[in-house]
Amino acid sequence: MGRDRRLRGCIGTFSPTNLQNGLKEYAVTSAMKDSRFDPITKEEFSKLHCSVSILTHFEEARDYLDWEVGGNGIRIEFVNEKGHKKTATYLPEVATEQGWDRIQTIDSLLRKGGFKGPITPDVRKTIRLTRYRSEKITVGYSDYVAQKTNGHA
Repeated sequence: MGRDRRLRGCIGTFSPTNLQNGLKEYAVTSAMKDSRFDPITKEEFSKLHCSVSILTHFEEARDYLDWEVGGNGIRIEFVNEKGHKKTATYLPEVATEQGWDRIQTIDSLLRKGGFKGPITPDVRKTIRLTRYRSEKITVGYSDYVAQKTNGHA
């Protein structure tokens, strides 16, 4: 928000979806129903920026290290300590923004996905990793209002 850009919601899908309908649905869901955050308030609108990442070029990786920090987004599938299959993802910019290397990113992603046990090299080796690319567009609220005023939104 504003100069201090902090995440206020982030929800998406890996399923193919109609872009126009998907953008509407996920914008509202991210703003109002991301369980990590309070819903966006009307007072915040003028400070908001909305980013959309279109994910492309999905490739099955050879192993959990077969991806590029800053170049690939990653989606992992793993079995947690209770034997349940789990997934988690980070967009390409996350590891770079956090200053993480590949191991730190994988470990954080395991925790994000709900893995509670000790993270060992053997645990990491069981991960099924898919790498992908992302095209990201960000629009600030004032840009949105200007576009709408000019009849483009």
